[in-house]
Amino acid sequence: MNALTEDERAHLRGLLELAEARVDAGLSASTQEAKPVDLELAIGRLSRVDAMQHQQMARARRDRVAAQLEQIRSALRRFDAGAYGACISCGEPIGYARLVARPEALKCQACQLGEG
Repeated sequence: MNALTEDERAHLRGLLELAEARVDAGLSASTQEAKPVDLELAIGRLSRVDAMQHQQMARARRDRVAAQLEQIRSALRRFDAGAYGACISCGEPIGYARLVARPEALKCQACQLGEG
């Protein structure tokens, strides 16, 4: 497997930057949903329980999105350090097609599947 070409690197950098902007916007938008439920609000008990469940699901979603944002930013830092595109397990280049599908990937497909 060959290292990435300059055109491929430029394309992948663009994908990472676009993903960072999209995920960051989604994280910002989800802030209101994850806020604590006001227990003083005059709603029924079942409605309050439903609101609390909704809030917990929103927090879990927000945590997943925050983790995804950190993975993307980590990939951008690896890009800046010149380490982007190399598998963290075996050191071999990660395939371009895999990086297009998942630009924040840390491992080649073989290592990800435990075959490396």
